[in-house]
Amino acid sequence: MDADAPIEDPSEDNFGYNVFAQQLAPNLILQTKQNSLIAGVEAAWGSGKTSFLNLTKTAIAKLDQNVLILPYCPWLYSTVDALLLGFCVQLAAELEHRNSKLFGRLSSAMLGLSKALHTPNVLPEEYGAVAAAASLALGAGAQLASARQNLEDINLTNARKKVQDAIDEAKRPVVIVIDDVDRLPPDEIRLLFQFLKAVADFKGVSYLLAYDPRPVESALSFNKTLDGKEYLKKFIQLPIRLPRLSRLLLQRFFRNSIQKLDKTLDSRFTESESTALNELTGLPIIYESIDTPRDIVRALNLFRLRLSDCRGELALNDLLLFVILDLICPEAIELVRNNPQAFLTLAGRHEEFGFTDSDAIVESVLDNDINSRRDKLYESLPDENQCKPAIKLIKYLFLRGPDRLLSDVREARNPQGLIKLLYGGSSPLGFSVNEAFHFLANRNRKRILTEKAIAGVLQLWLVFLSSVSDSAPTIADPSNLVKLLIKRTSTDPSTESLNHIVAEYLYDLLPHLTNKTARLRFFNCIITQKQNLYVSQHVLTKLAALGNLWANGRALTPKKPFNEGGVASGTC
Repeated sequence: MDADAPIEDPSEDNFGYNVFAQQLAPNLILQTKQNSLIAGVEAAWGSGKTSFLNLTKTAIAKLDQNVLILPYCPWLYSTVDALLLGFCVQLAAELEHRNSKLFGRLSSAMLGLSKALHTPNVLPEEYGAVAAAASLALGAGAQLASARQNLEDINLTNARKKVQDAIDEAKRPVVIVIDDVDRLPPDEIRLLFQFLKAVADFKGVSYLLAYDPRPVESALSFNKTLDGKEYLKKFIQLPIRLPRLSRLLLQRFFRNSIQKLDKTLDSRFTESESTALNELTGLPIIYESIDTPRDIVRALNLFRLRLSDCRGELALNDLLLFVILDLICPEAIELVRNNPQAFLTLAGRHEEFGFTDSDAIVESVLDNDINSRRDKLYESLPDENQCKPAIKLIKYLFLRGPDRLLSDVREARNPQGLIKLLYGGSSPLGFSVNEAFHFLANRNRKRILTEKAIAGVLQLWLVFLSSVSDSAPTIADPSNLVKLLIKRTSTDPSTESLNHIVAEYLYDLLPHLTNKTARLRFFNCIITQKQNLYVSQHVLTKLAALGNLWANGRALTPKKPFNEGGVASGTC
């Protein structure tokens, strides 16, 4: 799984942020006595704000190693008062950790400021311990217990002056980085900005904040009298809106992420799987649903989670589309789950979805009112902006292509594909690659065949079985397979259609029999059976050609005598 960790190395930059970070860095390095600067990095959630902050910090460090870059995480605190205390405590502890001798006075001054801001019992216990440890580590800070010192500490103006004096004495630029401002509750967002402007407005100190502007502007709005967007302008002197994420770069990131996932799999993607997934990343509708790198990471994490269960039994491009649909609009998944008849397009039958009459299914698919009924279903989806891309994904996933009647057994619009999507491995009605391998290896072959016939999915299962034969480890006792399948055609109510599928499957199976004796017996069982398979001329001529009975449009006389089974010796 991808932990969606922000990058720190410029070589990992996929979206051109490093160039912008290098342009920003020198503007954040202030001279002593230069007025404070607050810069705000604005971008939507998941756009890579933290990565941009890391790249900016790296650029600052390369420009000037004397700069003190201090992180502050405001969302660690659970109350409004603790938010302000935490600012002082975190920075004091960070300074103490860096160099207690060099930054001892500044660290002590920050703790003094925390005392001036202090309200009893507001700092969480774990952070109170941090403050105590920092105070004990400071030789001067440990002397703050005297009554006179306590009187000085509660004077906010005096405490601010001590911090400013310590900054001036250090003669080093300070950059304080505050990420995830938008995670804070509205009242804490307001307090943080007020605190930075009114209390922490130290000369020689620049602040680099990162946030999604929408919740911040909403938090700064008040009682319909204050415009949060305009109010934000009073605090942010350097607004930085991250460059728009290029669709081409996002597409490349998507493809690279799929390739990265592929390299971690025990069984790599086949060529056809890779092609289908790569084609999917180029679909325009994908980028109406996926806006940020984080969306891609989350989608591929969920895709990987389901991959081990669905591999070989479901079209992977449909699985990835379904996962994306689930992430952007779970209500759309429930819509499909509750109304499968509106989206399945195969003219077949499946007990799971109440389809028992093939003609009725064809009629419903061709129904002129089916589109209007679907439109009615779409009306139950939530917010319009959210449901528009969801509806497009549904249509592409289930209704794409001109042929509404037929689909591959692994597609989402096929009953078997939908069963796998909705239920995964929890449903015995789903087709299993392992079960197919057992069948071909003659393990529980008769039982498996009977179960599929009873479930009414034998024809679909034979189509599925044909597609996994290429990767089957072995095909044991093929003659027995022929006999069982041909016997099943005599008991199935849809004999004619089943016979066609059985004939096609047996023909497709022949090339996988490398043992000459096994092929001979297999071929012998086919041509000597009494059940009419209703095979087409196309299949019959191909089969006869394999037995040296037909070539170039005319019948041939066997060159060798037939054996007891009726097959020319040495053929096949």
